[in-house]
Amino acid sequence: MVEPDELIVGRVYFDIYYEDENLRYPFIHSYEYCGRGERGDYEFRQIGTGDHCLFGADGVRSMERVDDLWASLSKWGQENPDLLS
Repeated sequence: MVEPDELIVGRVYFDIYYEDENLRYPFIHSYEYCGRGERGDYEFRQIGTGDHCLFGADGVRSMERVDDLWASLSKWGQENPDLLS
């Protein structure tokens, strides 16, 4: 989890989403932090699309740094060994 006051412009942060209610099929969005938006929201560029997104503090707190992402994916792998090769 990332706290809004810990964000650093130019750094990449990750958000894990799941395709299903059972949290078995994850997909990851990568975002580059661009700074504060005009309304005080946090502006990110979605890597791969170039789209810019605005998030509030709760949206930022759902993001992870690479170490957190690694831990989340490791936990997911332990909980879903049947989906791994």
